[in-house]
Amino acid sequence: MTETAIQKTSNTPLTLQQLVKSDAIIKSAERTLGDKGRQFLTSVLALANSSPEIAKCDPMTTYNACLTAATLDLPVNQNLGFAYIVPYAGKAQFQMGWRGFVQLAMKTGQFQSLGTRAVYENELAGVDSFTGEPKFNFQAKKEGKIIGYMAYFVLLNGFRKAEFMTNDELEKHAKRYSKTYKSGGGVWKDNFDAMAKKTVLKLLLGRYAPLSIEMQTAIAEDQKVGDEYADNKPGSSLEVEDAEVILEEDNGSDK
Repeated sequence: MTETAIQKTSNTPLTLQQLVKSDAIIKSAERTLGDKGRQFLTSVLALANSSPEIAKCDPMTTYNACLTAATLDLPVNQNLGFAYIVPYAGKAQFQMGWRGFVQLAMKTGQFQSLGTRAVYENELAGVDSFTGEPKFNFQAKKEGKIIGYMAYFVLLNGFRKAEFMTNDELEKHAKRYSKTYKSGGGVWKDNFDAMAKKTVLKLLLGRYAPLSIEMQTAIAEDQKVGDEYADNKPGSSLEVEDAEVILEEDNGSDK
């Protein structure tokens, strides 16, 4: 479904406060999140109240982006780094953080360990001549500049895989897929380190790891804005069902 599935009977623009207080949205949240539905709606309002930029976004995109995070059981908190709601061209965009991918992977019970980190000049030891995988020699003392980022995982059955991308490769990725990067702003500019870690880990997991339903959803929904994707094909299944929001005329009384 698209956000236009929610309709109103007034020409007045729908506010987020009106949206989350409507019976249709309350029932939708409760169907999706159960007893946590009303608490979730309160958190959506709190997020918008804490960010003037998000408050200006289309209300349905804010609701859907927050719903994605809630369905994955990931907190939306800039300081925690699990998931983010990012304003983009008047709409709210759901973005995974690299810590969110780690948490979802560990929840599957199939991973012994996984992670992602920056690689300094003295830490890249070459490439395995047989597998083509990068080899590292991580040191307690880091020397030189950061030349790229790596991600790895080890499964309980012993399977392991690593991925490495240079800074140039990551910048090319951002230029190709990030519209905000092309315009000279956005999270790639504001926090290159976090986006680089997320990108290399996401690509590694998507290519080689066993993916739970939650991990598949996270990969598919990451950086979604309405029907547009930064680096994914459309295919959301989390947007709200068909419903009609009825706006009552304001008679001056407090409800």
